[in-house]
Amino acid sequence: MINHGRKVLVVIPLSKSIQYMFGLSAPLAWLFAGRADRVRGVYGHELSEAHIREHDTFVIELCWFTALYEVGLLATHIKRINPRAKILIGGLYSQLAYRKILDSYPIDYFIRGDNELPIAMFLDGEDPRNIPNFVDREVEHPIEYRFSQDDFASLDFDLSWFPQYAAMIDRFPTTDNQQYRVPTIITSRGGCGVPHNGCSYCMGSRLKVMKQLHGRPVIVMDNDNLIRLIRKAERFGEFCIYMTSACNYDLTSIHCDARVFIEVEGKVSADRLRKIMYAFRRSELMIPVHSDGIMGGDIVTDCRDLVALSDDDHVVKFVAYADEAAALGHIPAASLVYVLDTFLPEWSHFDLYSKWDSALEVAKDRFAWILWQLDKHGIVPRNKTYLKSYLRTVMGAHPALLPGAVGIPSHGSNRSQPG
Repeated sequence: MINHGRKVLVVIPLSKSIQYMFGLSAPLAWLFAGRADRVRGVYGHELSEAHIREHDTFVIELCWFTALYEVGLLATHIKRINPRAKILIGGLYSQLAYRKILDSYPIDYFIRGDNELPIAMFLDGEDPRNIPNFVDREVEHPIEYRFSQDDFASLDFDLSWFPQYAAMIDRFPTTDNQQYRVPTIITSRGGCGVPHNGCSYCMGSRLKVMKQLHGRPVIVMDNDNLIRLIRKAERFGEFCIYMTSACNYDLTSIHCDARVFIEVEGKVSADRLRKIMYAFRRSELMIPVHSDGIMGGDIVTDCRDLVALSDDDHVVKFVAYADEAAALGHIPAASLVYVLDTFLPEWSHFDLYSKWDSALEVAKDRFAWILWQLDKHGIVPRNKTYLKSYLRTVMGAHPALLPGAVGIPSHGSNRSQPG
């Protein structure tokens, strides 16, 4: 008997940042390459009963903890309509809380650590009991598959399984949707490769935690593999590079005919940026004005050599705090981004979302805020679970409207009537 593999529906929650509600986590752009014919994607609010009845296997993304509440709604909704369905959860945050998630939600499987080989075996129809790193309600396999430097070269990108993504990104061209669009090349795996003072808010900087979750230390992409992946991403016309490792790459040997957004997490010199940014037809870089990376260290009060790198097709922008603006008068106002009193809100800190109850509370409020955003843009959910919450929200009966709730939107709607 020929095994043609599993047909899988990948469900993408919306409860991320408002600027990125239709975004994807980076691995989704490469995990299904070579097997995209077996995969179909749908946003959570579009998940219909027909979708659920047509599929027996589901993958739900849980990269950002803000989707924790929404993921529970999705899993419960799927099992209510199709009790025999099997649900696999995946994503960075789920690595931290998978056991609590399996205990709390009707979810069947999880993959510990690196998931490239396990997800390929799962799509190929392998029995989960034989797949390394797999976890179910009865068995927790040890981490036997570990990503290596050589594995970077084998990655490829494929978004054909989810055409709605490009459509929604183009429909809602927010700053984050455009800057962090996939494919995204991340230059380290299993944590941040440039830990620095002030970034303890971030799960990626918790290297001891990340090593335990992945069963290995951080892996930093080498120069040759970065060039290989740039060549593969080039055909998309636009992509992102997230430099979560020391910015010591040299791309002067290539010319990439694409528009690229590059975020640099650590210290960088003008000489080094020059070897990176001009390799692309168009590039926009976001770098910190601090000597020790995005979140801390002393401010670099003279960024003139970095500012001077910009031209019509290659732009350098800087991350700064509002109270530092006076010291950055030499930087054009158009080049300063995220000029805030605090760079990140309190709810984004590891100490909060590493605790289940506080993470879930924030996730509930974020889901309510997403419902308001759907209403604002005239999108009526096809998912009945969303629709019920949606109606309660727009009628003013949602807990997120109580005093002190996170992110209370203003009233006023341009929603269209259901057709």
